[in-house]
Amino acid sequence: MTTSTFIGEALPSLGEGRAGSRPSLFAPPLKPRLQRITLAEQLVGEADGKKAIVIDLSLSGALIAQQFRAEVGSRIRLQFDWRGETVIADCEVMRAQLHAAPVRPEARAIYRSSVAFHRFIGESERVLRGMVDELVTRALDERKANAKGILPIMASSVQTGRKGRGYMTLVFVQGVWRRCETVHPEQPDGDGFTVSIDEDPEQIEMLCEAWENAEPSHRRMIREMARISISNQEGIPARRYEP
Repeated sequence: MTTSTFIGEALPSLGEGRAGSRPSLFAPPLKPRLQRITLAEQLVGEADGKKAIVIDLSLSGALIAQQFRAEVGSRIRLQFDWRGETVIADCEVMRAQLHAAPVRPEARAIYRSSVAFHRFIGESERVLRGMVDELVTRALDERKANAKGILPIMASSVQTGRKGRGYMTLVFVQGVWRRCETVHPEQPDGDGFTVSIDEDPEQIEMLCEAWENAEPSHRRMIREMARISISNQEGIPARRYEP
């Protein structure tokens, strides 16, 4: 499935929406409201075979944007892919509204619909559980790291992802940082991380200080974000999460 023009244009403002609550005729969600996530990246799928974007997701329902009007109380089939697997669910439309009227004669209106999952097809529920668990865990880790000032440091130091003369691997051994210039971008197996050799030395020092004061889970996050900074020319996308 490919992203249509309306999806790219609508995403920034559509992200403010929320999925509707599930009515009593459905089984209650396995976990509380904590699992509701507003996705930071476009998740393009289909609603009744037509292109749609999933904005807000939980185990009980979703908020989607689409270019057709969905009537409240009607049933639609939502489908999207996650890590090579597919989620297919029959849903009930709990709320629907016009989000953006056409601004050009050739444009189409954008609608926003809150849907409650009614029936999962095949292994869809298992895939959705894994997806939500992963995103919630990542969001909570990022929230904790942000409270410690780790994410702002990462954003200012390794976000550019530029490729230059090589890489710098830093390993923390018995309270001392050992640095080694290398042509290999892989992250070290030991206690440390690898960044571009062109990184600002002051920023690298800030990362080292953050590493020394971080818990193991936050250190893993620093290493992962360093890896992303090397491989991703676009930088690190922010994730929006609401508990």
